Amino acid sequence: MNSINPELSSRAKRGISPQNGMKRKKSILKSSGRSDRGFTLIEVLIALTILAVGFLAVAKMQITGLMSNQYAMVLTEGTTWLQDRMEMLMGLPFDDSRLAITDENNPHVDEDPPEGYTIKWTVVDLADDGIIDAKKVTLTGQWKNRFGTTQAVTLQGIKNSL
Repeated sequence: MNSINPELSSRAKRGISPQNGMKRKKSILKSSGRSDRGFTLIEVLIALTILAVGFLAVAKMQITGLMSNQYAMVLTEGTTWLQDRMEMLMGLPFDDSRLAITDENNPHVDEDPPEGYTIKWTVVDLADDGIIDAKKVTLTGQWKNRFGTTQAVTLQGIKNSL
């Protein structure tokens, strides 16, 4: 109790501030029955659960991204090998044996393909379509991806006698 001014101490008991004579408001936290000492265990567990779910989603996204990049790399590599073979075939003379149209060697098979790849091509004379001195080359490459699934790419080109 305030022994200097008994009126101040009775006003303080009623919640009236000694400075301006107005009532003090009670803390919102204390009026709701909660303490302002920190988080409860349940709040911490809920926050950690939400954080863990977020981390799992990010990890799944990273794995999916890595797998997609791997697939794209293998597909690009296979397509590049086929483009290289197509350029080699287009650079051959028109009457080269690798561009022959006979039934016994059509489809042609690449005898030295890159490891894990199978490369074949067929040659068709376009004279039946009214195009003289031209051959259509259809090149197909196959390989197995890391999951054992066969992937294939097909390229076509026209070789003329010029």
